[in-house]
Amino acid sequence: MATHSRRIALAFLAGMAAMMLLANLAASNLAWLSLDRDEYMIVAKRHALRERRFTITESLERVVVLGDSRLNAGFVPDAFDAATGGRTTSLNLALASHDVSRSLFELEDYMASYGRPDVVLLEIRQSPGIAGEHPLGATPIELLKAYTYEPTAGRLLALAHGVFPAWYSNHQYAFGWPPLGELRHPRLVWEERQRPIQRMIAMRGVTWWGYERLALADGYVDSGDKPGVPPLDTLDPTLVPWLDRFFRFTQKNAINVLIVNTPYRAGSIAAWPSRPEYMTAALQRYPNVRQERNGWKVKFYPAHDFFNRGHLNEMGARDYSRELAREFLTVFPSRSAAR
Repeated sequence: MATHSRRIALAFLAGMAAMMLLANLAASNLAWLSLDRDEYMIVAKRHALRERRFTITESLERVVVLGDSRLNAGFVPDAFDAATGGRTTSLNLALASHDVSRSLFELEDYMASYGRPDVVLLEIRQSPGIAGEHPLGATPIELLKAYTYEPTAGRLLALAHGVFPAWYSNHQYAFGWPPLGELRHPRLVWEERQRPIQRMIAMRGVTWWGYERLALADGYVDSGDKPGVPPLDTLDPTLVPWLDRFFRFTQKNAINVLIVNTPYRAGSIAAWPSRPEYMTAALQRYPNVRQERNGWKVKFYPAHDFFNRGHLNEMGARDYSRELAREFLTVFPSRSAAR
């Protein structure tokens, strides 16, 4: 009798596990259907990093680029590396709408896949990017760390999102397997997802979403422009501990950090009158954190260097990457200076 009851219990548990697996798979496919272009590219980039899909060649120094969508579209690795005379091999890991909390985990992923980089180019997003949002591409372990670091209701919600459905940690969804219930031909779905992803991987992370050749007309004015208002010069309070955690991690691992500032469109915003306090504090507190003497100043590029109100097109991005290479060489004139 006991044996029969045990078998029934085991069969029930196995059936529940199978049902949960099928429900998770269904939810995963439904979730993939709802991802927009920014979201699926975030997932793809994070999995490409963990699966070592980027080609990182041998060079004197390895450079990792971290920030949000402005730097994601604004940094071209091959242009930067050519402008440093081949001294560097860089990888653009900036992600749309993501802040320094996610950048920390990206840096950990890079080190697990490719080893320790020499320099991180970091653009600090002043407003929170993932608080209350789905941490796209995160692993359950990462989400557990985030919750441990900051046990708020928002982090608990993020933890639940990361555990169910499981597409956050399953690369087949990140790389475009046709979802269940997709009405179009599966091959079409595959190509729609795969083409921009493969281009992003081939170009070592830079992403223009197919708009790299577009250019705004000179004199373009956007309804959201605030020519008399400078960018935020203070950090959202939720980001302060994450920024300190990021700098401590890089200092512990002997990684230099160069704080950078992606250009704005001329006429869209005003310049900072002085270096923001959070930049000054980082430079004073952490000896591995650097910035070119005028690197804090807001840079302005003409409208024809942008494909929309705030993102550089390929021409503007290549110009900025070369300008950033000059800043890099000023701060780190030799390989020994970057170590």
